[in-house]
Amino acid sequence: WRCIAACRADAGARLGRRARAGAADVVAWPPAARDGLTDAARAAAARRLLVARDLRTVLAAFAARGLHPLLFQGGALAYTVYPHPGLRPREDTDLLLPEAGVPAAREVLGALGYAAAVQCDGELLFRQFETHRTDELGARHVLDVHWAISTQAAFADLLPYDELCARAQALAALGPHARAFGLVDALLLALMHPVMHHKNEERLLWSYDMHLLAGRLDGEGHAELVARANAKG
Repeated sequence: WRCIAACRADAGARLGRRARAGAADVVAWPPAARDGLTDAARAAAARRLLVARDLRTVLAAFAARGLHPLLFQGGALAYTVYPHPGLRPREDTDLLLPEAGVPAAREVLGALGYAAAVQCDGELLFRQFETHRTDELGARHVLDVHWAISTQAAFADLLPYDELCARAQALAALGPHARAFGLVDALLLALMHPVMHHKNEERLLWSYDMHLLAGRLDGEGHAELVARANAKG
């Protein structure tokens, strides 16, 4: 059971899917472990369908107000580098907007039934606000709206919204208004993220994100990553 708990915390859905697919190393596990991971994978897949439906609604409402956020971190990686979006565990969806669009974003989300979390969202301190709602099926949806990539001043302006937009990629699975960071920008952010916010902590999930992102880049993409990292200092 400790194994199941650890897998659920880091990559349970991915392992559960492998168990259902009949991977030899997982099939040999005790039935309780296989079933536990499979149940977790099914629950994650169902939840992701609800999250995707909600995101399509949110992004369409934003577009109607002239807002075009970029998805990033886990919510974007689920649709860009993972075989199936349910395989990337995450508790919220991160969106990046220009700061000028934040007031309108609050209005749109409020009209859709989202409520802001009780926290400080000061311009210099956090550069983001969290909002959430519970849908008619009891699923909780959490959006973290940012107007900078980091709460840390040393990193906040390294990847500005306009620059990221120029290299963004479409997310067709989430509708015509969904876009995410380009692969090089996503990997650069993934490499910086543990340093920016988590005292250089190592987590299996984050390492796997980097592995998948790096695997999608060819030689030219890796050269671009190095050049951009050097340019950003």
